[in-house]
Amino acid sequence: MHITVVTHYFPAHGGGIERVAGHICAGLAIRHGVTVEWFASRTDAVGENHNPSITMVPVGSWNGIERLTGLPYPLWSPRALLELSRAVARSDAVHVHDFSYPSSIFASIFARWHGVPLLLTQHTGAVRTGNRVFSALFWIAEQTIGRWMFAIASRVACVAQTTHAHWRPRARDEAKLVTIWNGLDFEKLRSPRTRTRAQLRGAHGLDPNRPIVLFAGRRVRKKGINIVRGVAVALPDVQFLVAGRGPCDPRKWALPNVRVLGYVDSDGMAQIYELADVLLLPSYSEGFPLVVQEALGCGAMILSTDEVAGACPPVADLITHCPVPRRDNSEPWIAALRRLLVNWPRVTERQARKHRARAIWSWERCVDSYYEVLVQTCSGTPKAAGGSLP
Repeated sequence: MHITVVTHYFPAHGGGIERVAGHICAGLAIRHGVTVEWFASRTDAVGENHNPSITMVPVGSWNGIERLTGLPYPLWSPRALLELSRAVARSDAVHVHDFSYPSSIFASIFARWHGVPLLLTQHTGAVRTGNRVFSALFWIAEQTIGRWMFAIASRVACVAQTTHAHWRPRARDEAKLVTIWNGLDFEKLRSPRTRTRAQLRGAHGLDPNRPIVLFAGRRVRKKGINIVRGVAVALPDVQFLVAGRGPCDPRKWALPNVRVLGYVDSDGMAQIYELADVLLLPSYSEGFPLVVQEALGCGAMILSTDEVAGACPPVADLITHCPVPRRDNSEPWIAALRRLLVNWPRVTERQARKHRARAIWSWERCVDSYYEVLVQTCSGTPKAAGGSLP
């Protein structure tokens, strides 16, 4: 099987969607012998690719929208789109991630034009940016482009239960939809054997006697970065780590309890998750973020939204949550974090969370589910309505 994969960026950009796509591509090539042409914007280093079955195709694009607003929305050049069309024509199937990106839209148009089956992985459900204009634009896109892409897709894989529930009424054929949980890379999340958590904190210059709260994600309002600032101001005795890129620069907050890490690669994040007591993600809109899975896989407590808690029922009880923000109000998050840090630290509970998370997710199971769906996509035989793959 030969497939064309389309994402807006490559994993080096640091976003969850492109990292998930990378795991799926590698797994399909290694476990099932699938050959992959992976198209994404040439905005970052492509990174090393040691798998001859995967061809990384960085294409010309304009990324000014992200630089100006923080929204990851690259626009591809006409030459890039022509190259993509030719790749689609020689594929057995096309796999795009999220309907709303221009690259996904054009890949879907080309798949329709060339008569190639389309697999859509939808990572998000309802999209709220914290900005009324942007939220209205996303709603319009959902009602028009989104409905069209769900109609022409051969199969749709949703990464969370809430994503599946949001799109089910909008899909013309519910039998197309299936839920596939993202996996976890257990080897990369393995705890360092040579150092205790206290020693790790000391190596990073962190006080082992004060709790550590981590924010990991794009530093934009949609991810709740303004709420994080309010929480950090209210809790000066808590240490905050901010990992990720974006137009918001927390160094300008001038808060002594906030350390800005910038972009951290996947190997480095495993250690950061191990350091953290709590992952704080007060996002306006999520499916089921990979950072939540990874943090749970390292045993950290999670404070996020009720939307994230409902996205994966098997671990809902492990996620402390507040309502999805409607404005940048930090008060509910301050109160929730104070309650969460009572009787800190809880070493036994950390181990229990780690074992629960690792028992549920694996990339092997995720990749095998995608391969099954791709085979069904190419043969045109969807499963029963509302299906779910582990």
